[in-house]
Amino acid sequence: MSPSRPAFTPILSDWFPDALTRLNTLWELPDFDPDEAVDQGPSSAWRKITANYDIPTVAALIRLCSALPQSNNALVSEIYNPFKITVITTQDTRLIEPTVDAIKRGLLPEIESKHDHLPKMKVHYEKTLGARSNPVKNKDDFKKELFQVLQNQSPAVIVVDTINQLPANIRQAISNEIVLAPLCRKSLLKLHAVIHNSASTGQFARTFQELPFDTALGRLDPQDVSIAARHREPLEMARAVSLLIEQNHTSANPEALNQVKGLGPTSSPIKQLAQDMRAWRANELEWSEIPRGVLLSGPPGTGKTFTASKLAEAVGGHFIATSYADWQREGHLGDFLAAMYRCFQEARDNAPSVLFIDEIDSFTDRAKASGDNATYIRSTVNALLEQLDGTAKSAGVLVVGACNDISALDPALTRSGRFDQKVSLYLPDKQAIAEILKSHVPDSVSVADIERTAAHLVGQSGADAAAVVRQAQSLSRYHRRSITGEDLWTAAQQTTPTASVEDLKRAATHEAGHAVVGFLLGKGVPLNAEIGSTGGFVQFRHLTAFPTQKQLERDLATLLAGRAAESLYCEAPSAAAGGGMTSDLAQATLLAARLEFQFGLGSEGLIWRHVTESSLPELLKDVETRSRMNKFLKDAEQIATRILKEHGLMVKSIVVDLLSKRQLTAVELASLLQPPPGPASGHPKAADAPFSKVPVASLCQSS
Repeated sequence: MSPSRPAFTPILSDWFPDALTRLNTLWELPDFDPDEAVDQGPSSAWRKITANYDIPTVAALIRLCSALPQSNNALVSEIYNPFKITVITTQDTRLIEPTVDAIKRGLLPEIESKHDHLPKMKVHYEKTLGARSNPVKNKDDFKKELFQVLQNQSPAVIVVDTINQLPANIRQAISNEIVLAPLCRKSLLKLHAVIHNSASTGQFARTFQELPFDTALGRLDPQDVSIAARHREPLEMARAVSLLIEQNHTSANPEALNQVKGLGPTSSPIKQLAQDMRAWRANELEWSEIPRGVLLSGPPGTGKTFTASKLAEAVGGHFIATSYADWQREGHLGDFLAAMYRCFQEARDNAPSVLFIDEIDSFTDRAKASGDNATYIRSTVNALLEQLDGTAKSAGVLVVGACNDISALDPALTRSGRFDQKVSLYLPDKQAIAEILKSHVPDSVSVADIERTAAHLVGQSGADAAAVVRQAQSLSRYHRRSITGEDLWTAAQQTTPTASVEDLKRAATHEAGHAVVGFLLGKGVPLNAEIGSTGGFVQFRHLTAFPTQKQLERDLATLLAGRAAESLYCEAPSAAAGGGMTSDLAQATLLAARLEFQFGLGSEGLIWRHVTESSLPELLKDVETRSRMNKFLKDAEQIATRILKEHGLMVKSIVVDLLSKRQLTAVELASLLQPPPGPASGHPKAADAPFSKVPVASLCQSS
């Protein structure tokens, strides 16, 4: 029976010993008798040294041979048969050149020397010429080289970071993919034994127990591995490795995300993700079990950058903040892509890390690209997809994208596997604004002053609230005193001018109209309602994805209820219902057109036409179509008007509270929206009417 293998010894390919011999750079071996004393002269240790190796290359060879078939013949058959294309993926760009060196100088020459009938194998990899090299030219040259490989039956080896770096048609030709084995305690001890020419394993069993777990070793910089392995004694190497890991470890702050005010229900998935990443750092989870990527969407100023930075702090990770504009600022397409690659590489080199990409919606849909910019758009999106796919295999790298409009993104970016979590961030409510203010001002500022200022800032972003605090601090410095409630109030009025009483009353009436009609037509109690100096907002809950014609017509009435309320209670309607594509009239017109042409619920019957914001103007050029759309809208406005006439007291009670509080919660609205005693003007009771959802993305945000 053969002796059992020690627990700390890695299982390597049988080719390893001879391939290692070829990596020895000490060609003139010393001539000495090992039985004689060899401590003659300065640095006499060299009299004993019989081999000298490049440490990163030996480390790569060990990791490669840990991943190869153990049998000599099995490996030869696997990679040398005609037409065989073998790809070796390193999962780290810093390992590509040492791996190529180990293959070119060690493994392949040794195999070919034992089997002289084999062709001389070539190793192909993407050459880099420094951080400022042109990645576009490098990639083009690499692709040309690979396509040339496919022109004959000779086998070839390709070494890349991740397989996604290869063109799709090259990937289809791959015969074998060999993933470089991760650094582990066994391979590290083998590296130490080789470079120190140590046959004794006396300290290895203890060193094996002293070394950090394999997961932690896998996150070490390859250069740090080489430095640690230089220590003569194995235990000294173990201590050096432990110290390096400790130095690279940024302490996690589990409370960091609590500093992000106003996250509300969106905090749960983000906090859960932070907890998972901390568990991964503690070797309690595999990286493959953690969601891949987070996409934050919401209007400007909702704290997307701040949230991402606090997520990094919560996991003790390296934080990198960049954007489409940052990359574009570098210059032409080649510079853009080079800047992108550097950011992703920095994230991989500093894992655990959070790579935050702002303005990711600037990577627009490739299918819609046209004209002179089409090639540019396709190139940038393809490059980002390539990097995201590569990062998905890099343990410890979390990519967080941020955008204002998720619908503008290329669909390939939003699919699961690239961004598993989609989190919507909203403008802070009055309570969240108060929390933001309170966290930045001294305790001497009263709660009443904070709440008054918060009410004034309803509808503004968290960034606006922070700007108010900075302005208040400037005022206090000017007067050479601590910040006061009056400083805060003055700063708020300077940042967000106060609306007139008449404008606030009109805004309150408008939003009350939406709330009352939506509730009485079966949409339920709104989630919230608010008014501010720039307008107002009512949000309804989405409860069905399959609205009927009757439900959609009720949605039309709710959209037009704000304008109808102004007509009834403010003498005449204003322009508040109109404006851009998010306005009530725009969304109502779009919904009416979809009822008619897209949903199969109008006079057009079952004929389908895709209705979008861009195609709507063309549709409305037709006089008959315009007339039918107008009738849809007029009928909906009449329904809203009838309901509002019968429930004026309900409207007025909401107006009073909105003027007083600026923002009403669902609980507060429920107390004001008392169900009617019977059907309203022939329409169903609220309890009998089903909820509805506007499929055009806006009824929940009537303004």
